[in-house]
Amino acid sequence: LEREINAFIKQEVLHTREHVAFNRHVADQGYDTTLLDRDVDAALALTRGRPPIGSLAATCALEHFTAMLAHALIADPRHLEGADPQARALW
Repeated sequence: LEREINAFIKQEVLHTREHVAFNRHVADQGYDTTLLDRDVDAALALTRGRPPIGSLAATCALEHFTAMLAHALIADPRHLEGADPQARALW
């Protein structure tokens, strides 16, 4: 179990790095993500000082929200019209 937990932590570190890079790219394209970033920070702040399972639950909830947004984005091709070709291919 400890090995699996450590592997999960490493995965999340890489995952976080990719989110940061993607969010930077989005901002460079002219999108203002400060409100979303503030909301995510506030959600994660709720778990500070609490048992670690709370952080895991918050992370799972945020990932689920991200998955729902991604689904909505790719379900309607109009959302990606005019998008950067690499970003469109990523989605």
